[in-house]
Amino acid sequence: MDGVIKLLDRSRLTIGTKCYHAIMAGHKSLEVRVGYESIQVYQTGDQIELVTPRSSGLVLVKSIRIYPNLREVVSRESWQRIVTHAESLEEAYHALVHQHSPFEGMPDIHVLELEPIQVQIIG
Repeated sequence: MDGVIKLLDRSRLTIGTKCYHAIMAGHKSLEVRVGYESIQVYQTGDQIELVTPRSSGLVLVKSIRIYPNLREVVSRESWQRIVTHAESLEEAYHALVHQHSPFEGMPDIHVLELEPIQVQIIG
């Protein structure tokens, strides 16, 4: 039974409402997360349920790339697919730093390329 619970925990990812809608609409296809143990479990091909307070949706993990820091992420990835409202690489970088304040000994940064599969409204 413990294995089932772990699998269910692993397949759910809480996400902000604006990011959720951008991902499910296909505007944002890259999700950036600090590589804590809870993120390291995801693999290419996994299906993840993205969850907000009012919505949930199923996405496919198309690929995962790992970088040592946020600067490397925005210089090597399409920052427009990460921070859809940004008008420049620097603006995208600062938005990411605001969201994921770097600290000494910070784990690697994981970039999950996601593809929407199914949307559902909760309550």
